Amino acid sequence: MTLDGRINQIKRQINERTQHPFLDRFIEKPDIDEDKIRILALMFEENGEYGDALQCITAVMLMQMALDMHDFVDNADFSQPLRQRQLSVLAGDYYSSQYYCLLSEAGAFSMIRSLARGIRLLNEEKVRLVQGTWQWPQFIHLIEKIEASLIIALADFLHLSDWVPFIQSYFAYKRILKEKNTWQSGRPSSFLRPLFHADMVKKSEFLARCDEFLLVLKERLEALMRQASGNHHIFHAFDPIWKAQDEVAPNSLAGEGF
Repeated sequence: MTLDGRINQIKRQINERTQHPFLDRFIEKPDIDEDKIRILALMFEENGEYGDALQCITAVMLMQMALDMHDFVDNADFSQPLRQRQLSVLAGDYYSSQYYCLLSEAGAFSMIRSLARGIRLLNEEKVRLVQGTWQWPQFIHLIEKIEASLIIALADFLHLSDWVPFIQSYFAYKRILKEKNTWQSGRPSSFLRPLFHADMVKKSEFLARCDEFLLVLKERLEALMRQASGNHHIFHAFDPIWKAQDEVAPNSLAGEGF
């Protein structure tokens, strides 16, 4: 099966596993990040040890959706209907139960333990982010941990630690670019909303610093890609998604010759 065929199969399995006639009436599901599926599929291909790779990837993406669903719940935003907040929590719990079910069926118990460490780190960094006590030089590090801890935990489990710098830099870049675009367009995402509700100064500072953060990550990724040109597997994994992402880079960066 081709890579695109595997990605489509995983997306179908995710949609089947998240279908619920009652929940689907009232809540919107988180987006499925196809880039994460692609990277996970190529990681399992590189490792070559798991016959149930598609089931494991589906499980990991279900956990990612569970975590994203819980981000929709902002306890400081009382404009959100109580039922919607309650159902969002319930949906997140339902998706995470599917994650445990799939990995248990695959007998991937050691993988569950490894991923649990990534989930714990991710949640710890989310708490730090929302508390807002950090300084701006720490911001990229926080976003890297939140966006990539789950995949990094799997990369370590699959003995692919050399993939980690690409994973954390790419998905941090993608998240910051998305947050910049959503907040500037007046359609704020749920990711940073709790932080900005608690600290409006952080919101203005974030928007002022976005291009700086994106430039740092862009230069880091381009340096990593140059270094990886001799590593066929990593370069093959990240080059197409980075080129596609770079096409939607902020105009301010494009205007500076990047």
